[in-house]
Amino acid sequence: MSIYEYKTGDAVQLMTGGPTMTIDYKTKSGCYNCKWHDEQGLKEKEFSPELFHIVDRTGKRSAQ
Repeated sequence: MSIYEYKTGDAVQLMTGGPTMTIDYKTKSGCYNCKWHDEQGLKEKEFSPELFHIVDRTGKRSAQ
């Protein structure tokens, strides 16, 4: 079991910065499918859980 457990609807951001994304679902491989919007519309991509952290909906990093 991974130490990184997120749930559908959690707001996250990559550790390196970027847009606030929403967790959609956890894949069979243990990655998380995330969705976000930018100027071109809806985006979607899988990320390894250690690459992001929880943020509040204002985009600030939450204390964990």
